Amino acid sequence: MSAGPGYERGRLIGILKQIRNFENTVIETLNRIHAAVVKNIAHNNGLKDEEILVELLWLPNRMTDDFRFVRKTMAYVQGHGEFSELREKMLEDKKRQYSYFLDQSEG
Repeated sequence: MSAGPGYERGRLIGILKQIRNFENTVIETLNRIHAAVVKNIAHNNGLKDEEILVELLWLPNRMTDDFRFVRKTMAYVQGHGEFSELREKMLEDKKRQYSYFLDQSEG
């Protein structure tokens, strides 16, 4: 006995919800990382640029799970065209991180 069109439609809706949840999790993780970057730069308590850079370089060691998740996600989405929109959001976020650092180091 084969499943009817209603079953297939419901299954597809479930898959789409899982994809949306995955994308939301990625965005939330990127926002957590960005908040940590901002905190390290904006609240540097008079640290020199070199010291702030060391703090930022050490950040992946303090947020290991988040950084590992983002790295693995980027590797995955680069090979799957259906995630091109998410890949673009991730690349834009990376640029946002660099821009924030450069803007703050100039000021």
